[in-house]
Amino acid sequence: MTASRRALVLHPDDTFLEATRGYLQGNGWECRTCSVLADALALAPHFSPDVLVLAAPLPGLNGSAALEALRGLPTTWATPALILARRGDDEEIERLRTAGATRVLSAPLQAADLPSVLTEFLEEARRSDGDAWQMQLAALHREFLVQLPEKVGRIEVGWRAFIESSTHP
Repeated sequence: MTASRRALVLHPDDTFLEATRGYLQGNGWECRTCSVLADALALAPHFSPDVLVLAAPLPGLNGSAALEALRGLPTTWATPALILARRGDDEEIERLRTAGATRVLSAPLQAADLPSVLTEFLEEARRSDGDAWQMQLAALHREFLVQLPEKVGRIEVGWRAFIESSTHP
């Protein structure tokens, strides 16, 4: 059987990862799991997942930072992201939404429930693909506007240094 859907799961609990992989594979998903962000960042470009599933927070890292790092990759910048967040952490949930989370669920979520949740989530994400693209473009536009003054400043400094070195050999 060929898996038609791919999930990349980032969660610090190895038991959850093992159960999730088993349930997803048993329901037609190709699944890669990682317990640390560095592994997910190394795997994502080669795996090209259809959906990201992340725990928030991860040890030593908040979920929004992990999501932003994955959003920085060409293969996952627009991939629907389902985040499993701690119940009651409203500030983190808002940061996750700002970072581009497609949906945030309150943990705990049972691994056995994940195949149906992901199938519904992916279908919904595909139906609202235009909205997702608009959200991603808006996020990129915000990032561009934040970074633009710094980049212009560096260009200006470089240009002045070039002009000075050209006029004073």
